[in-house]
Parts: sequence; C-alpha cells; structure tokens
Amino acid sequence: MNTRDHADLLFEIGTEELPPKSMQTLALALGAAMKEGLRTAGVCDNDAKTLCFAAPRRLGVLISDVRRKQPARAVERRGPALVAAYDQSGQPTAAAQGFARSCGVSVDDLRTMTTDKGAWLVFSERRPGQRLAHLLPEIIRQAVKALPVAKRMRWADLNEEFVRPVHWVVLMHGSSARQLPLLSVMSGRKTRGHRFMAPQPISIPEASHYERILKDHFVIPRFEERARIISERAHDLARTHGLVALIEDEQLNEVAGLVEWPEPLLGAFSPEFLTLPREVLITAMQRHQKYFPVADAEGRLAPYFITVANIRSKEPRLVQTGNERVLAARFADARFFWDTDRKRKLAERAAGLDAVAFQDRLGSMADKTARVRSLVSSLCSDRSAALLDRAAMLAKADLLTDMVGEFPELQGVMGRYYASADGEDEAVAHAIETHYAPRTVHDAVPPDVAGAILGLADRIDTLVGMFGIGTTPTGDKDPFGLRRQALGVIRILMERSAFFENGPIRLMDLLSRAVSLYPSGTATADTVASVHAFLLERVRSYLGARWMPDEVEALLAPGPDRLDDLESRARAIRDFRVRPEAGAVIAANKRIRNILRQVPAVSGDPDPELLSEDTERMLAQAFSEAEQAVRGLAGKGQFTDALARLGQLERPLGAFFEKVMVMTDDQRLRDNRLRLLTRLQCLFLEVADLSQLRIEGGNP
Repeated sequence: MNTRDHADLLFEIGTEELPPKSMQTLALALGAAMKEGLRTAGVCDNDAKTLCFAAPRRLGVLISDVRRKQPARAVERRGPALVAAYDQSGQPTAAAQGFARSCGVSVDDLRTMTTDKGAWLVFSERRPGQRLAHLLPEIIRQAVKALPVAKRMRWADLNEEFVRPVHWVVLMHGSSARQLPLLSVMSGRKTRGHRFMAPQPISIPEASHYERILKDHFVIPRFEERARIISERAHDLARTHGLVALIEDEQLNEVAGLVEWPEPLLGAFSPEFLTLPREVLITAMQRHQKYFPVADAEGRLAPYFITVANIRSKEPRLVQTGNERVLAARFADARFFWDTDRKRKLAERAAGLDAVAFQDRLGSMADKTARVRSLVSSLCSDRSAALLDRAAMLAKADLLTDMVGEFPELQGVMGRYYASADGEDEAVAHAIETHYAPRTVHDAVPPDVAGAILGLADRIDTLVGMFGIGTTPTGDKDPFGLRRQALGVIRILMERSAFFENGPIRLMDLLSRAVSLYPSGTATADTVASVHAFLLERVRSYLGARWMPDEVEALLAPGPDRLDDLESRARAIRDFRVRPEAGAVIAANKRIRNILRQVPAVSGDPDPELLSEDTERMLAQAFSEAEQAVRGLAGKGQFTDALARLGQLERPLGAFFEKVMVMTDDQRLRDNRLRLLTRLQCLFLEVADLSQLRIEGGNP
C-alpha cells in the first residue's frame, strides 16, 4: 500500500450536552453512514477499521485507510435501441442525436452493443476519480441527515439543524485538516478537552492521535470504554467496603452518557431509611439521582450508594457530601409519602378513579376498571372469581397515591405494598403488581394465575380501545406502547396457557367481548380484525427468534385464533419436514393453494357420483379415511401424529395431480374437483399451511 495515497479520516462534531440514552446509537449510526458513503464513493474498502466515539459533548468517527482520490473508473450509458437510432436511409434519428448531445459527443463517437436481447447505441468513457476533498461535503451531509434523531433543533439565527447546537467540527485526513463549512461552523483540527479540567481548544496533529490526545485532556471518547471503567471501578469501590454494587445495564449506559471522565465515589445515607420499601429506595437512587445502589453480601440493601462524578475533584469529600444531602432530601420525601399514603386504604382510593383519565376519548380509569372487571369474569373460574374481581377493582388505585405520583415507575409495586398493609388477600396484593408484567421484553410473565388473567384483560382493553379510536402505531412511533402491550398478551397466552381454567382462549371471542364493553361507536367489528392482525404480526416477531421464517408463515397464514398451541405446531412442522414424504406433500399443498386462489370459492362436499377418474376416487377415499383421525389428533394437540397421518396422502395426491385435469371444461366435474381440493386444504390447515414451507433441492 502506498501510504501517501491513504490516511485515516477523522470527523468529530462538538456539541452541547447530548441525550445520554441515545448517544451511543447516534455514534454508531454516524460511523456506519460515513463508512458507507466513503465506500460507495470508492475511497474506502469494506474492511476499513471504523472507531466510533460518543461522549456528552461530541460524536465522532475514525476510519482507517481512506484514499485521497477516487480511482479512475469506466462509465457506460446505454442509449436508444439500434432500430430506433437510425432511419431507413441510415441517418441518425432525433433519439440518437439527443442521446449523443446528452453525453457531450457526436453520434459517430457512440458504439454499438449487441446482446441476445438486441442491439443499442452505447456511450463509454473513462472518468478520472474525484478528490476526497470534493466528495466529503456531500458524504457528511448525507451521514448527518441519516442520523436517527427524533427531533432536531435549530440554534441562534441559523438554518442548520442537529440534535444539539454545534460548537466545533474536526475534519482531518491524516495530518491534513479539511476546512469546510459544516453545521454552521468551519471544520478544522481543533477539538476541546474536558469542560472544566481542560477547557482550552486543542490542536490535533494527526487524525490517528485523536483518542490519545483526548485522554490526555480528561476525555474518554469511546462510550463502551467509559461504561467498562465505570462498572469496574464501581464494583472495586464497593468490594473494598465489603459491599456489592447493584449495576443494571440500562443505568450503566445512561451514566456513561453523562460523564467524560468518570470518578466513582461512595456515599452513605441514614440506615433509618431502610424501613422504606426496597423498590422506593432503589428507584430514587437509580432513576432520579443516577446513583448505583449497594447491597451487603446477603443481598440486603445497604445504607450506601455509588455516584459517578464527571470531574477529578481536589476535595472529593465535598462532592460526596453534596450527593448525600440531595439523596437524604429525596428519601425524606419518600418517607412522608409512605406514611401519608397508608392513612387511606386502597379500596377508598379506588372510588376516586373516575377523576383520573385513561384516554380523552376512552373515559376514565374507573371506566377502564369496570371493563377489565367484566373481562376478567369471563376468563376465570367460579372459584377464583371473587379474588380476581377484587384485584381488578384495586389494580389502578395506587395511581392516586402520592408515592406513585412521585415515582410513576412504581405503579403496581406500591399497590402491592399498600394492599398488604390494608390486610388484603396476599394473592390480590401480588396480582396488583404482577399484572403489569412483563414491563419490558426481558421481564418474565406473571407467575400467578390472578396476575396473568388480570394482565391479559387490562392489555386487551387498552388495545381494543386505542385501535377503536384509530390511535395505532405508525412507523417507529408508538406513544401508547401498544406493541409492548401486544407482546404481553402474546406471552401470557403462550407461556401461561395452563392458568386459564375455562379452557383455551379464543382471540376473536375475547376481542369481541372487549369491544362490546365500550360504548356503542367507540370500537367496531373492524376493530376486532385489526387488533387480531396486529397481534399476529407481533407473534411473527416473537416466534421468529426460534423458528425458521417459512415455519412461522405456515403457522400464521391460516390466521390462528389460538396462540397457546403454536409452539407445539411448530415442533410438529419441524419434525414433519425431514420425513421422506414431506417434499411431495408440501409440493401438493402448494399446487392446491395455487389452483384454489385463482377460482371463486366453492362450498359443500364433493359428489361421489361425479368422481369419474380412478385416481380422484382413490384420493377422495384416502381423504375420507384420514379426516376423522387427523381432526381427532389435532383436537388433542397431537400435531406430530396428525401430520404423520396427513403424510399418508402422498401417493393418492401424487397420482391425482398426475392423471386428473382439475380445470376441465366440464363445469360440474371442475367444481366437484375443486370441492375435493378445498376439503383437503381445510384438513391440512387443521395443523398448518404447509404450502408456505420451502422446498430446496426437492426436499423441504
């Protein structure tokens, strides 16, 4: 490699403090877009090393071995077909002349290209490559434009837009600084170090020195390195005091997005606050103050915390004391809320839910509670009806407590504590908390019957209501978390099916019941179909993690009304597709599907008197013998055995398609054969739509 022709490219955007939760995503997106732009322009190879930088006041990318100039390249443009390029006398037509002018040459400079599809006039030339300096402005503009920024902002009186106001831009290729007007400033080689410990502008002599120079000026520019340092030093600090730091990945990443130079410090609070619920203390530390809680060796919360300062203080004790004072005030407020809330029972608070809005067009939380109670009653057995009704009545009452008003993320958790303090049945108290599970994709579903049933009813009511008024997710926007709500429905139905003592849940029945509980006109019959389709789309994603795409399509193509047996069906499909007869049976299903979707639907049973060919009589007989057995096996959830029985139709199906013309001119015979194929298709759909399965090399 001629190193004079290649050099590392550095691009840094210096800003005001970036959103900590999206910082890493922005940096990775910037790096990917920059590399793709350079690669497309021909000045960067696929294997070029890319380093992405993200710190509170900067996004950056360093890409290795970027060429100073594009290589020369051949350009070819195809013009009009030869038959349209010349008239009968051999003179160029207007089409040929216009094409030549657009290429900047005469018709005589064009050549003819002939292929098996015809002949055309062609213009060819070899263009010299453009210099990197000429290419960079558009590459950077496109990269910045592609950043996943939910809302861009303007600053001062400028027309530029970015996630935060821009104060400097570094653009270097090797040791050369590129001066370009970018994002309202002129790019160059000067960056900034730590806001307080190294505030003066810093000149970067060489692009590859960027990371080392920033570290010398108290900035660790790589996000993942800061997160690692914070985690390691926080754990070490806790261990030196015989403690354990409780660090969640989400909080660690947020803290890493808040500091340029992390300095963990151990603080303490009064042990008397440990009488508050553990979740209150942890939430106050993690969510409100961005501190890491600390536990003792037995896992009990200890009266300590770890804060991460963004400065190497000369008096760390003052920093520690300041944080302790702030946390003590927060805990004192929480203790006041805890004491005040317990003066009124949850059952008394529930009466006030009519003053809490669920959604402007869907009524109050009292209205929602009434609907959920009705749904719950249709999902539970008589022996658990009273308990579940009580849980449904109290489920949202903690919204009216001061603690949940201050810590909204503790909704349900505080309901459990207050219900227990009120002397409610522990199963009721537990359901108030667990009906919110799973809160995230990583959470477990409710472990208790009451929580699962209440959680299902609550989510179904929300989905039906929101879809009924047209408030549905669009693109990446889902302000009411309906995708998360749908995933909760799916996981409860699939992972807790044994909890539903009245038998399997039929989605369409459940959705129709939910629609009927809303005032007339709020939701319609179309709402049922829309929510059902929405749920199946989420099922596709849920199953896609464990099953092949064509297996998932085979399960979902029939529009299943039950979700609890989908995994059993999927295992049966996977077992079936390796059987020797599978390829022929799947191919026959594809053929049946293709025939039936091209003709109007026919109903009824095939007429035995119109079965004129031996092979169609054989198929009808084989179908008749298999039908009852397959339906019986599928009804008992024995899908592997059902598919094995369907596999025995391989030979009669093959003979039928080899000997019989389905689309005969005789309409009576044609319709009769279509009825037979329709019945066959319905029988296979008792398990899955096998026509969706791939057949590769003659085998599925």
